[in-house]
Amino acid sequence: MKKMYINFKFRYNIFMIKKILQIIIILLLLSFQQICYAINEIKITDFIFDNSSKIIFLPSYNNLDEIEKISVESKNLNNPKRTFFDISNSILTVGNIVYNFKNSPIEKVVLAQNSTNPNVVRLTFYHDNNIDLSKVELLKLRNGLVLKLDEMNIPNSCLHRSFREEKSLSSDFIEKLTFLKQVSDEKNDILVQNEITSIINRPAQGIKKVGNEALNNIFIPDDTKRLRSKSYIQKLSVRNGNILLNGIGNITVEKPIILSNPSRIAFDLANAVVAKDLKNKTFNISQNEKVVISQFEPTKVRVVIYTENVKDYESVFSFDQQSLLIVNKNRISNVKLSDNISKLSSFTISNYNIEDKNLTFEFNNPCILSYVRNLDNIEFIIYNGNFSDITKIKTTLTNFFSESKVESFGRSIIKITININPNSKTEFFETTNGKKAVILIKNKMLKPQPIVIPKDNIKETINVPKNVDKKLIVLDAGHGGSDVGATRNGIYEKDINLDVTNRLARMLTKKGFKIVLTRKEDETVSLQDRVEISNAKRPVLFMSIHVNASVNETVRGVETHYWKDNSIDYANIVQKYLSMIDSPSRGVLKSKFYVINHTEAPAVLVEIGFISNAQERNELISDKRKEQTAKVLADAIVEYLKIVK
Repeated sequence: MKKMYINFKFRYNIFMIKKILQIIIILLLLSFQQICYAINEIKITDFIFDNSSKIIFLPSYNNLDEIEKISVESKNLNNPKRTFFDISNSILTVGNIVYNFKNSPIEKVVLAQNSTNPNVVRLTFYHDNNIDLSKVELLKLRNGLVLKLDEMNIPNSCLHRSFREEKSLSSDFIEKLTFLKQVSDEKNDILVQNEITSIINRPAQGIKKVGNEALNNIFIPDDTKRLRSKSYIQKLSVRNGNILLNGIGNITVEKPIILSNPSRIAFDLANAVVAKDLKNKTFNISQNEKVVISQFEPTKVRVVIYTENVKDYESVFSFDQQSLLIVNKNRISNVKLSDNISKLSSFTISNYNIEDKNLTFEFNNPCILSYVRNLDNIEFIIYNGNFSDITKIKTTLTNFFSESKVESFGRSIIKITININPNSKTEFFETTNGKKAVILIKNKMLKPQPIVIPKDNIKETINVPKNVDKKLIVLDAGHGGSDVGATRNGIYEKDINLDVTNRLARMLTKKGFKIVLTRKEDETVSLQDRVEISNAKRPVLFMSIHVNASVNETVRGVETHYWKDNSIDYANIVQKYLSMIDSPSRGVLKSKFYVINHTEAPAVLVEIGFISNAQERNELISDKRKEQTAKVLADAIVEYLKIVK
């Protein structure tokens, strides 16, 4: 009996050992499968827009070179109208991300984990019109994906500056690039999670692998993965003696520079970065002409054409603003730029500000346009225009400009020439759908004119005194118009600046001061114009009001900037009162901002809070914070003027 028990026990132990070994082997196999599976998953960590709203960056935790298979399926759906992109083998390592848009056909964008086993991350656009899926491209970077969308249905009212005469704007600084912040939206998160997942197998146009060099050109090399610029120039080619530039984002051209010894013309592209393999590269145009492209400044690309015929070259804008054709006028007449004729829907001219003019062209189809600023005139060329529109254009121009000319070349090229004051400044804007163009002519007036704001009953001076007016103050609401300033969650810095400035103007008016505003509404005013308004009025003080932003979303607080020695006491008193707001005091800083550097009167620039901080952003848009800010600034000005001689 004892022997049987021992044998049974032995067999039992052997059995248990086998079971344990089987379990260990199974666990090892499962672990191995998990490891293999994990390597083939994209771990998405964030969701970032670029400034042009044409590419989206999805940074990943892991190296995508290790991922064997990446695919995307897409579809347009209704009720509500939306377009989604499903990225296979992907895990969203953060919570669902929702972006809400203000006054835009795209109401919101949602990034969510749509399913597990298989793991699929879904990017959904809620919008008015379907996205053309044939124009979507997915780029594979070493540490992330870029979704490139040629059409984002940006509102027609959103104008892109295609040409400018200024060499710099406040929006050029890298700190002012627009970033959006995550918003909690539980209702939409549930909606996306429960969305029908039966989709057609229609991938975006391939997955193109982009090297690390391109990554370093597109993005700032730090943990924020911010985009360097509004435009990334990827390609330059010479066709029929003309130069074609292609890239991602929106191209802005500055007024060309003509140079000598050797004879050449330089086209500078603002807020642009050139691909590394194009830097300092030379292309032959003809036997006696060549073109060189370079990174002239950290965010400015320069294209230089070496030629004896510098005045023959001008820039032609594509209707998507992502490509630019620098043409020789003598070599473009026989080149067909578009198959579609664009009929003029409307052409209006309105007063932008006193003598300044806005010329607005609207077309039924996207247009290919050229804008040239000469010394005493501007030339505006429509390359795919309708010949019958010439009479309409001539009639409208005659009512506003005594010296203008409209010519036709063939049946589709229409050239408009308008004589203007040589001291005028001009800008040229286009909408992203290519159907609207705006020319802004800002005439430099011989005598300063008042800015009248009747609705707020703010008093104005009629004549400019020879000496400083001790009761006159110039208030400058930062940014405006197409220059929106810092942005988060559809909230624009320019709107907060203007609201606080108008409140401050009303308070100071009640205290007996005369107020001049550099802008009275949502309009574009250059930095130079702001300075000229102040210096012409000869005020006792100048104050520029701004909202701050940081890539570190925990930063908050208020600060005062000055530059000239005559503004130190003024800045100290302003910061003392500004510190009474329930926000950290970041002190007084000496900063060479354009407006406080070039104004003759004592001048400060105040940063009244951080739009990038969620708590402070909510406070900044509240009436309570705006009113409190205006009051402390008014009290600071009154105290300073009491002690100043």
